[in-house]
Amino acid sequence: VARYELSAGGTLIFVAGPPTNVGNVAGLQLAFVNLAGGRDQIPLPPTDHPDARLSPDGRQLAYTRNDQVWLYDLDLGTHLQLTTTGTGHHNPIWSPDGKRIAYRSLRSEGQGGDVYVQAVSGDSAGVHVGGTPGGDNPAQWLADGTILTYSDAVRADVPALAADQPGKVTPILRADWNERHP
Repeated sequence: VARYELSAGGTLIFVAGPPTNVGNVAGLQLAFVNLAGGRDQIPLPPTDHPDARLSPDGRQLAYTRNDQVWLYDLDLGTHLQLTTTGTGHHNPIWSPDGKRIAYRSLRSEGQGGDVYVQAVSGDSAGVHVGGTPGGDNPAQWLADGTILTYSDAVRADVPALAADQPGKVTPILRADWNERHP
């Protein structure tokens, strides 16, 4: 199983290598791979989570290192640590306009890994928008940027959160079997 992201412009970023348990991953080096198999290493320190995501405009990369979400500007080569409050941050997901990032975080107001949304400008801490006691991963924003789907770790269903109305949960897919990663 490989984690991947495809930009609107057709750039694919993925984690290559042997199958691993995400909790036991260490030393991953991020790279761009073109269709001919050529590889361009991204000049970043190794990461411990296979969850890097390109911004909608393809100019920035959100990634996790040492349980924090970082931003890397691909044009300027600069790093910015986005998250500074709490720990266990991972699975960054860009909003469609590229101005916000949703991520999973362990914080006192969360229940073991809830969904938070934070401005990319980094001028404020992330806002707790919801989740369940088992730990939830944000998955995808709807095109208008108001709704965010996530994987419900408790019921293994697919609900959605209103990004601007913390706590408002809307079931999208609920069944007798597990649904994940919308």
